[in-house]
Amino acid sequence: MRAGRSPWEDVVVDIDAELERARSAHHARRWQEAADAFEEVDESSLLDVEDLERLAEALDLMGRGDEAIAVLQRVYTARVTAGEIGEALRDAFWLYRALALTRSSRRREVGSPAPRG
Repeated sequence: MRAGRSPWEDVVVDIDAELERARSAHHARRWQEAADAFEEVDESSLLDVEDLERLAEALDLMGRGDEAIAVLQRVYTARVTAGEIGEALRDAFWLYRALALTRSSRRREVGSPAPRG
């Protein structure tokens, strides 16, 4: 190994196998395994929008709201850019929900009362 190189630089990820593992874990509701596998693929090769949605769902269900929000923002942007307005609206709903739940969770953590409406 050359100086300054990471020992992981030469690791090759079989994208197709890892995506299959991620999708299978998601289908079986093994959220941690699914999120880990999707994130590994996303580091090497950007996920398509459907796999990003799966990743966001897994993150959300594991209570990783901020990360789910970041992924949902990518999903929404991709849908709008592709002109998929119906899908973008659906994703906007899930993004709103994630933002609201994360905000509500933060309020409970600091003991602030929820706003009355």
